[in-house]
Amino acid sequence: MIRIACDTDPVVVTCAGASISLRRLRPGAFSGATEASSEILADDDRLEQTMDAHGLFPAGGVDEWRLLKAADPQRYAETMTGLGLWLGAVECAERAIVSWEGLIVEGGAPAPLNRRTVEALMLDPKFSEDILKAIDAARPVITETVQ
Repeated sequence: MIRIACDTDPVVVTCAGASISLRRLRPGAFSGATEASSEILADDDRLEQTMDAHGLFPAGGVDEWRLLKAADPQRYAETMTGLGLWLGAVECAERAIVSWEGLIVEGGAPAPLNRRTVEALMLDPKFSEDILKAIDAARPVITETVQ
């Protein structure tokens, strides 16, 4: 016998001491997240703006980054892979996070729920991993064999 759960209500998870409400993503949302992150990776200007906003350029700044592809293709590929994984996580989180409580910015004000904040949070490996696991676990259609 197979049991199918079709709950579409948001789920609330605790991550890094914060309470985060997540929308249950359907498969199309995951595909959309992949497409959106690929579009950013393919757009040099947009990618560089995002990298600059979070201090992700190598020590030599944007000039070194622009030379990296020819100078060190292996390091460039590794960096692009990492950026792709991070941007994919950001896109998933942006689609899933409905609200949060317990996240603050410098000065103690509540952290705004916006793309820049999500990008910054998803740079933390533990936070990113926890959120992605929660998003995956909250998928609306779960099938399991019942004995």
